[in-house]
Amino acid sequence: MKNAVNTIWVAFLFIMCFQAKAQYISLDQKNGFRDLKFGVAIETVSGLAPYAPAFADKAIPEMKEFTRPSDKLEIGPYQVFNITYSFYKNRLFKVTIAVNKGYQSQGVKDVLIREYGQGQIVNGIGMAWLGQVATMGFSDWQSEWAFVTIANKAIDDEYDYAKRASFKPVPSGL
Repeated sequence: MKNAVNTIWVAFLFIMCFQAKAQYISLDQKNGFRDLKFGVAIETVSGLAPYAPAFADKAIPEMKEFTRPSDKLEIGPYQVFNITYSFYKNRLFKVTIAVNKGYQSQGVKDVLIREYGQGQIVNGIGMAWLGQVATMGFSDWQSEWAFVTIANKAIDDEYDYAKRASFKPVPSGL
């Protein structure tokens, strides 16, 4: 009896590991968003319109953000507010999707789970899918917005390193 339980347990763990790996392979194989692959040169992407939110990161001039006015602002049947394409050193590295919090954001989250499997819960306010090449996150901690962020790990790490290197501490005055 104990051997049968152990065999079933090992089989269950194998299946769970295979399913988890499958979701990462899917995310890594896509390595982009819709028709765009991460790393594509900015000049090869048609229909971009400059996007400069109030909280734009001005410390890294090599990072530029755009929208594509022709984008279908939907994920599955759920409407999204905005899709932003981020380029670092003229290479696409991140896509951010803003969704009104509530029914629409829950629907988008459900679509992501159906497409990529159950992600890892992060601090009770979000979910993350961590592949070898690409990552995706869903966060709904903001008061009225939820965000989906899909990024290429290598270029995003390069951008984060540049961002940390540009940080200049401000004296606290204490």
